[in-house]
Amino acid sequence: MSSYIKTVFAVCIGICASAPLLASEPNETPIFPSIPPNQNAFQAIPDARSFDLEASDQVGTILQNQNARNAFGIACSENLTLTPRPDQTVLVSLDLPCRRSEQIKISHAGLAFDLRTDDTGSAVFEMPILDFSGAIESKFRDGSAISRSIPSDDAGGINRVAVEWFDGEMARVSFSDGSAKDRNIIRLGDGTGHVIDVVTKPQSARRFTAVDRLVIASQITEGNCLENRYGKVRRVLHNQPAVEYALSIAAPGCSRIGTSMVLKNVLQDLILAED
Repeated sequence: MSSYIKTVFAVCIGICASAPLLASEPNETPIFPSIPPNQNAFQAIPDARSFDLEASDQVGTILQNQNARNAFGIACSENLTLTPRPDQTVLVSLDLPCRRSEQIKISHAGLAFDLRTDDTGSAVFEMPILDFSGAIESKFRDGSAISRSIPSDDAGGINRVAVEWFDGEMARVSFSDGSAKDRNIIRLGDGTGHVIDVVTKPQSARRFTAVDRLVIASQITEGNCLENRYGKVRRVLHNQPAVEYALSIAAPGCSRIGTSMVLKNVLQDLILAED
């Protein structure tokens, strides 16, 4: 080995022996600056069981009350009022703020007719009484209903016949002589469904009696010339039990379009009072 190489080797050994071993030195702990606590830190979400149930009930009540009002903020209370009127009739008043322009069915004494409420949910009409121990019921589209008992006793002195028509193009009840006695015929319903024709005459105090002949008349059109007409009759005579029976009229045929069909002796004659 040359003297130059020996010298370098010796120097290298001296330097390596004097240098400290890195593996023998302990690791220094890093120093981080302290961070102040965040005053806006999110709070822990409470367990669902700890919610304020009372507050939750109040919210539900508020929502329920809001749902029970119409678009104008009027409470959806539903009222049916019956007010006694002369000649054994009642004034029927319906106040249904949340049933505007809705078709409803009015039932009384086994007969029914349909009408629509106005834009405010109201309907007012006069109803001849057909059963003094009965009630008047208003049934709604959702199946619910309200009813009131007749607020009047049978004072007698009334002869009355009512015919409920089931189909859209109904016949009409009239007197056979076509006289001014038609003023005693009331049609219940607005034509959107079933209607009822009611004929009424008071009993004379002198009890002079005459027979009033009733007929059924109908205009024959393309829409009804092939349709049978179906109805239901209730007859209430002074001091006699009420009588009920079904009514069926055969289709007149389309060869008679534009003419009128008049049926006599279909309804039982009424013994009504002379004036």
